[in-house]
Amino acid sequence: MENSIERHSEQLSNVAAKLDAAEQSALTDPLTRLGNRRAFELAQSSSELLAATPSLALIDLDHFKDVNDALGHVVGDAALRMFAAELVGLLPKNALAFRTGGEEFVVLYPALDRRQAAAEIARFAKHLEAHNPLQMYPSPPLAFSAGVAGPAGDTGSIADLYAIADGRLYEAKRSGRGCVITGTDLEKDAAPEGLNQARTAIAGTLEAETVLAARLAEGQRRISPLVRRLARSAPNQRTDLIAQILAAIGEHCGADRAYIFRFESPHVMTNTH
Repeated sequence: MENSIERHSEQLSNVAAKLDAAEQSALTDPLTRLGNRRAFELAQSSSELLAATPSLALIDLDHFKDVNDALGHVVGDAALRMFAAELVGLLPKNALAFRTGGEEFVVLYPALDRRQAAAEIARFAKHLEAHNPLQMYPSPPLAFSAGVAGPAGDTGSIADLYAIADGRLYEAKRSGRGCVITGTDLEKDAAPEGLNQARTAIAGTLEAETVLAARLAEGQRRISPLVRRLARSAPNQRTDLIAQILAAIGEHCGADRAYIFRFESPHVMTNTH
């Protein structure tokens, strides 16, 4: 009988351990191992946090979709994991970090007022310049914008502070990204030079891509009618039409000549220019 009770007690302990593990897993973001949105919501009712209103920073990575599009989701996921690790590595005592969305993070600072929390975020931004998750790739460094809310200026529950920080984050994004906005006057803290350079590089890349797309669309508009005529033409008309197409391509590209290659058999290739 005693052995049966011990065995049953051990089984109950195993079940309890599994339940604890499952509960922990339900509160953890599987990619970064930070707390997830549910964990953040539970933290809002924590007696330790409610004892003194914490400051809150809402962080959003800038142009992260471009990272995924240019380098792939595997690199993007690795960048998120490294970003989270660097963020946690610099957290002051008792601060908590959560990943609440794709590239959105929340940090709670129980012992800091708004200004002190903003200083911590600025310190992290500076640290990220030297420990950037994308430094081994041909890409602008990972940058972020943030909105900060907290005591000594802001009042309300953690949910209220989140809403205030969210409004400031929106203003940071609208102001050009790569900055931290901390107060109701929407003052813009100076971003580290590296983040400003990253913002400029990304903006330049996007502008260049927009110009290139417009040029390609214009080129297609000019060439398409000639290509359609070429497809319907008789053999004795093709040389002249090819010459017209090449001339149009050269004019559009600002070149003095253009080449078009024709495969006339599996083994022979000729070109006209």
